[in-house]
Amino acid sequence: MKKRQLKKIFKIVARQINSGNFTKLKPVYFRTIDKAIYNFLRKRYINEFRPWWYEDDVRWRELDLKTELSKYHDRWVKDFEEWSGINMDLYAKYFWLNHK
Repeated sequence: MKKRQLKKIFKIVARQINSGNFTKLKPVYFRTIDKAIYNFLRKRYINEFRPWWYEDDVRWRELDLKTELSKYHDRWVKDFEEWSGINMDLYAKYFWLNHK
């Protein structure tokens, strides 16, 4: 999808979700946002976390994978919020209300 189309969908969805309107999104918008979130987090995992975790300098036997990954995940969610303008807490609430 082109950047301008993606930005347009982000703007539409952010306006709806951030205002507290949890009516169902159009299927195209929902699929696009869902795919964008997946691709964003997957790219960050592959490019940031995985190389760090398997470096020789990291003593991964002394670290807990779940806590380290959650630290990175929280930072990535904030980055996605800045990029898209969508409040992820409200989006999660929307998701659980409409897409169980």
